[in-house]
Amino acid sequence: MTGGIGEGSVVMTPGSGARAPRGAGYAADTIFGVRVAGIPAERVAALRFRRTWSEVDEAVRLAGRVTAEGERLADVLHALIGAGRRPELKPALVALRRDLFAGRRPRARVLTPAIMDFLPGPVAGELSAWLDDLDRLARVRAGISGLLDHELTEKTAVLRDATRLFEFRQGLAQSSPDLSERLDAWLDAPDDRAPGRQTLLRLAKYLARAAMKTSPYATFAASGLGRWSPEGDAAAPARDLPATGARRRRPGPAPATDDLRMVGVAEADRSVVYASWLRAARQPGLRDAVVLRVNPSAVEEDGRLWFLGHLLAEPINSLPASASLRAVLDVIRSDPGATYGAVAERLTFAGDAATVDRLLTTLIDGGLVERCPPFSDRTADALPRLIDWMARALPEPTGEPARLLASLRAIDAAVTAYALHPAERKRQWRADADRLAEKLAPAGTGAGSPRLMHESYVLAGTAVRRPSASLRPMYDDLNHVRRFLALLDPSLPLKIALADYFLQVYGPAGSVPFLTFYRRIHDMDPQAGTGAERAVRRFLEVAPRPLGPGAGRVRDRYGPRVARLGELRRTFWKVLHAAQEKAGEGNPMPVAVLDELTASWPPFVPPATSISVYGQVMTAPDGPRLVVNGVVTGPRRGMGRIRHLLGVAGDQAADAGEPVVVDPAFAEFRVSGGSNLDLRPRVSPVIDYPFTGGDDAEPGIPPTELLVEYDGDRELLVLRGPGGSPLRPLHLGLTSEVFLPPAQSLLVRGFGANPTVMMPGWVLRGGLRYPPASAVEYAPRLTVGAVVLARARWRMRAGEFPAPAKGEDRGVYLIRLARWLGERGIPRAFFARVMEDRYGYGTQGPIKSRKPLYVDVTNWFLLQDFVRALGHPDRLVVLEEALPALPDVPRYGEHGSRVTEYIFDLAATEDSGER
Repeated sequence: MTGGIGEGSVVMTPGSGARAPRGAGYAADTIFGVRVAGIPAERVAALRFRRTWSEVDEAVRLAGRVTAEGERLADVLHALIGAGRRPELKPALVALRRDLFAGRRPRARVLTPAIMDFLPGPVAGELSAWLDDLDRLARVRAGISGLLDHELTEKTAVLRDATRLFEFRQGLAQSSPDLSERLDAWLDAPDDRAPGRQTLLRLAKYLARAAMKTSPYATFAASGLGRWSPEGDAAAPARDLPATGARRRRPGPAPATDDLRMVGVAEADRSVVYASWLRAARQPGLRDAVVLRVNPSAVEEDGRLWFLGHLLAEPINSLPASASLRAVLDVIRSDPGATYGAVAERLTFAGDAATVDRLLTTLIDGGLVERCPPFSDRTADALPRLIDWMARALPEPTGEPARLLASLRAIDAAVTAYALHPAERKRQWRADADRLAEKLAPAGTGAGSPRLMHESYVLAGTAVRRPSASLRPMYDDLNHVRRFLALLDPSLPLKIALADYFLQVYGPAGSVPFLTFYRRIHDMDPQAGTGAERAVRRFLEVAPRPLGPGAGRVRDRYGPRVARLGELRRTFWKVLHAAQEKAGEGNPMPVAVLDELTASWPPFVPPATSISVYGQVMTAPDGPRLVVNGVVTGPRRGMGRIRHLLGVAGDQAADAGEPVVVDPAFAEFRVSGGSNLDLRPRVSPVIDYPFTGGDDAEPGIPPTELLVEYDGDRELLVLRGPGGSPLRPLHLGLTSEVFLPPAQSLLVRGFGANPTVMMPGWVLRGGLRYPPASAVEYAPRLTVGAVVLARARWRMRAGEFPAPAKGEDRGVYLIRLARWLGERGIPRAFFARVMEDRYGYGTQGPIKSRKPLYVDVTNWFLLQDFVRALGHPDRLVVLEEALPALPDVPRYGEHGSRVTEYIFDLAATEDSGER
């Protein structure tokens, strides 16, 4: 790891001779992440119903002219009627005036030759022209629905052609096997007969998703690394995106080449592997080969042994600290790597074999003693290592072990057979998945799981080169953003509440083991307590949620410092929006506005020292701008998954050295048995958390040696490790922090950096408050210097968005929709979020409906699907502009324009005064 980097230091990109951006108080990483959409954006653009919408636009134009001209002519008639020159014509003139004002064709008894003779010549001519426009409008309206039907046939053929793409069929086979089978049937059919409406809508939605978004699972995308190029060069996306090359599932050497290669990587689902391991570890014949260790959280206090239970619920368990129990634990601790069988042989003092077996089983089931899997948390070949371990431990298995081993070998064979032709491969995979689900069902290891393996694509080599000089202003401004996002940290209220509670109980000089402190919080009486206790309970119970202007409105009953935080947030929002209003729509506000705010903040608002920023680059007259999609904390957090996959693919460039700046206080956690998204290279020391050890896990920081103290300089708590050094725990996996076990969540949220500091599309907007009925709330784009913090957005209830009325002509509906969008300044292409409930959170965390859905209303398929997704009229709907626009989407040679998301890392250096 490198130390702090000052203004005059040079941060070189490995092998390029180019410097990474750097400035006062910060340094950028020597690499950046790149995620490239798997389908060209032009494929989605080709599905626009251009001729239909050309007629819709003509109808809207004519309708506007008919309305305006009709109202003007009605005023002219009002004056003529008032003159009273032909009183016998007054009733007909009044009726004509009403028809003009209402925009409807006058009846024959109203529009008589006498009326036309009475009207002055210019007025009669203008009325005739108005009638012609009215007729033209009627013809256009009447023809739109038929034109839509004609284009629907054409666009269905375009959709069919787009879904033939190799990349799309590969991704769909994983994302939706059922829809994939329907697509196969359609593509294999001898005629052009289209499938059902729902199938067409779903295919169009998946195609839009594949072209307009990127995903960490990379089902419809490819991920890689970008490099910095020398000053003066232009940004250079790869000219060639090669077809999928050799697939790999285990690390291995790759051909020595600088050419970009697209490599497919298949991985067995980590949760299935881990659950299968737990099942195997209980089987006769295998149990004795399992390595044991004592739960690293176990600590003796008040005559009892306290420890954290299994991860799913993670209860705080305890047992009397008897001499016999201590002796058993001493045996296990004295021989690291000892197996169940070896430990049992040494526990003869505890009784006969049956008694020892019952004792160890009880300790393991309770969580005081752990089983260590035969693979580490970071290994890419956990499944083969599990199979090898089982084969060595039980060379001739029978019964349940034999069935389990056969299932695991079948999964391994399916991963190995990854290079089959897409149609054959996905059919075979689905058949294997069904058979494996049946075999694993009795074992309780993911019965019925539709995804027993994950498929990803990586770009081995250099996906994009960008000149560091052109992005230096962007990085300068990102560093300011890094500082002010500290105020919006979702975990900050909890940090303040914990510090207030600690001072109340232990005083400013107190020092207490973390596990003792955690247990005390855990045992709080939910029905009573001081303001500090109420605040701790409140902010522990609430999962981190997006914060907007109203989120700071916390009650004084949570303490004066939490109340002050609320006031600081309210002031921040007022200043931010006022500065944007002064700068003008779309123009950048000066960075100095933020600096003045952050300079006045109290010490308990510390900025994150390392962030990963997800975003897209767009052009502007003053240089490139970064449109921020989200911000997370921790060195290379966003790039960890990419580097892991590149390593599995055999790309030696994935080992790009350590991050440029790593805070020595950082400490991360090992990967548990959960998600493949958490597999990553290590960048900092680890806290030895329970149930995350493996057969080759390196030593970690014992949780029993973590102390909680008060930091008077920051006015918050500090976690100290062995030797008194401060520790800042980090969650560097890509799974959401809401899924962390309770104690780990407290370590990260209470003493480290909250994993997410800016949630996509939400943190810089008005919280999740519902807008009033019949209202569409608009917020302009927020831009600070070269950084677009938030896209323009419109919030409403679902019932406000125009939907076809029962029996309404489709042409009339489209005209109504076009006028509604135009009157509110809403673009025809946008990203939409539809919320299932007031907060968008289910009992298990964020719900899927919060994910943005790309909608282009000129695409009839996408429009119908979106209207269907609106559901209940009281749901919250948020529309965001699709930024960058298509002209700013990078073009990869003949492979077309591909939506490209970058992951830029930067960290505070020692001269920032923040470390």
